[in-house]
Amino acid sequence: MKRSVLYAALIIISLQGKLYAQSNDQGWTWFPHTTQTDLVFGMTHNYINIRDFVNIGGCQMILELDNVADFDRLKHLDSILLLLRKDIEFYKDSLEANKGANGLIEYVLTEGYDFKQMRFTRHKPQGDMYVNKQGEISILKIEQDTVKIVLHVKGKEVETYWREKGKLKKSEGKRKFAPQYDIQVMLCLNNYSNIDKVIADSSLLRRAIDTLQITANKRTIKDPVKFPSSSVCWVNKANRSLDIATYKGIIKNQYAWPRNAANRADKITVVPNIGAGIIRNTLAPTAELGLCYYNRRGYQDNEYNTYINLFAAPYFFFDRSSSGGYFVSDNWFVNIEMGGAGEILGIKTKLLTGGIGYLAIEKGGYFKGTTMKAFLNIRMPKCFTISPEVVFTGNLKQVFPGLTVKLFQ
Repeated sequence: MKRSVLYAALIIISLQGKLYAQSNDQGWTWFPHTTQTDLVFGMTHNYINIRDFVNIGGCQMILELDNVADFDRLKHLDSILLLLRKDIEFYKDSLEANKGANGLIEYVLTEGYDFKQMRFTRHKPQGDMYVNKQGEISILKIEQDTVKIVLHVKGKEVETYWREKGKLKKSEGKRKFAPQYDIQVMLCLNNYSNIDKVIADSSLLRRAIDTLQITANKRTIKDPVKFPSSSVCWVNKANRSLDIATYKGIIKNQYAWPRNAANRADKITVVPNIGAGIIRNTLAPTAELGLCYYNRRGYQDNEYNTYINLFAAPYFFFDRSSSGGYFVSDNWFVNIEMGGAGEILGIKTKLLTGGIGYLAIEKGGYFKGTTMKAFLNIRMPKCFTISPEVVFTGNLKQVFPGLTVKLFQ
């Protein structure tokens, strides 16, 4: 019996080891798997902890920051835009060669270096589009241009322990360094040249950035990773006042509902579920009720990082009595599972957990003696979960596979 319990524990440990090894591919490492070009022109770290939207100068501006102090780096954003306008002048003819196309201009500044990096991407429209205005034909442009500014900056200085081993000697000690991270500003414009309108209204731009910093969520100021937030800022054209709406969590766009904000705060909640499982050759309904601790740290699609669930799950078997009627034999497992976002058999999932269960209440003789199970829970895209499992019964001497499908987890 002890040896069987040990085998079950080793199965769960190996499943969990696989789980966390795979989770590195979900974008939680500091440098996710990407190309060198993406490292230059994209955001290399995991989390956008602040995403704010500003409607100004006839365009939408999106700020993606790591912490509230990053607003200080944008106090002179108008100066950066002026510099950008000057630096892309050499490419002006190419940008205007196809007036119907929309484009992406990427402009990268790295703290501590005096060079700038640029990339221009043009997208041709689907077909030739024109507009006829009182007999005058002109090219029609529908898609917007995007100007993206990436700032590679240095964070607060931290202390780390290092150890170096050579052929003749070994040295070790502590070292201080300032880790690099990125912040990003995107402007969505009807035409890239409309950036001049934003520059012309620099006083309003600075006031908007100051207001976003002052009205930032207090929890975001204290712990931006755990309590990310978003704000939407509109300019009242009548009196040039600013209206601010703040969300607890990250929203994908300024039109998102508050309930769709991705919040990474730790939570403890009750988790119900129903489904059915194949036990030996019998299809048995099941239901679950669990007490779950989780947080969400993943940037993409609100995926889980840490998920621990303690839950009870009965299987219901229906048997005939001697009088010809039916009665229910409910067998109750007490289970614990843990995991997060992961990948299995090439399928990426927001929630992949492994766990063990113990048969606490037995009826009907479907299980004999001490019974335990090891299982995986794989969250599928359409809000149902597949759970392959291995059951150890007969005082853990008999082993057989099972499969459960759950609907609401």
